[in-house]
Amino acid sequence: MNTSVKLGAALLLGLLAIGCSKGFSDADIEKTKADIRSYFEKEGFTVMEVSMIRESDMKLTGYAKVEKKILGLPVPATKNCTATMDAQGGRYLWECK
Repeated sequence: MNTSVKLGAALLLGLLAIGCSKGFSDADIEKTKADIRSYFEKEGFTVMEVSMIRESDMKLTGYAKVEKKILGLPVPATKNCTATMDAQGGRYLWECK
């Protein structure tokens, strides 16, 4: 096998490994943020901001800034949020406290 074929094969294997890597993709992060926003909106909150960042490949941390009217007055709150992906890298759970 000549050098260019070996290099091409190594590059292809590297790209496949990256494409098949486990962990949160950018799309997963955006979906998590959308899921959090949707949950709080369904619970009657106004959502000002949701931020999630990668703490590791398998874990996100962040917050949701929300507000709910109580007796007609807006009461702001910040909820700390985490999301953890399962070992197979396909499903994840999030929670905000």
